[in-house]
Amino acid sequence: MDISLSLFDDPPAVASTRTRPAAKTPTRPHAHRQYEDWRCDLNQLADGWEELHVWFLRRHLKLLASVHTERAERDDILAWLEAPITTGPPAALSAQACLAIYDGRIDLLEFQRAVRLLSQRVAVQQRRAAA
Repeated sequence: MDISLSLFDDPPAVASTRTRPAAKTPTRPHAHRQYEDWRCDLNQLADGWEELHVWFLRRHLKLLASVHTERAERDDILAWLEAPITTGPPAALSAQACLAIYDGRIDLLEFQRAVRLLSQRVAVQQRRAAA
């Protein structure tokens, strides 16, 4: 067999390997799959919402417990904590909502009194440290 390859010769023919066209993906969405994705997103949102409320409550309590928190900020946190109790659903990120999500068994009024007392103790320590 004589194979000659030069610039002017046609390349040898290659066997054609035809592939099937790619399967068409349906353009119509699957309602069941969309519902599952939506439920998953909704569950993740609910978990994140609860985590945000718990973080918010803990952050405020840590600030109240710190001797480095300024008086104005301490007063703002205490005003947030001692906001009037609502009978309907509480406002988002209110102290009532944060406490209910953290642990619904905690009595809000007693919690407010205990935090007020501890905050006063921290304020006394803060004044002593400044003197």
